[in-house]
Amino acid sequence: DFGSYEVSLIVTDEYGQDSVPHIEFINIIYGDINNDNSLNIIDIVLLVDMVFSNVENSDYDLNQDQVLTILDIIILVNLVLEFNNEY
Repeated sequence: DFGSYEVSLIVTDEYGQDSVPHIEFINIIYGDINNDNSLNIIDIVLLVDMVFSNVENSDYDLNQDQVLTILDIIILVNLVLEFNNEY
């Protein structure tokens, strides 16, 4: 799912000793095709390429109709415009 997550990793060695926790905060942005934590023209270009190449990847099916189409591109353009108006 999309949103903000706190991820923690603790490693236990063969003697049962735990490491110091490693904590990271991760943001997953809906529509961020290249996972750079930003919505921009690059995401649109990548999705257009996928649509015209007939790539079957439901991860980028923004309207969740099981097919990558121009409708997904339109949704992404709107998301990019909204995202860039917020930040």
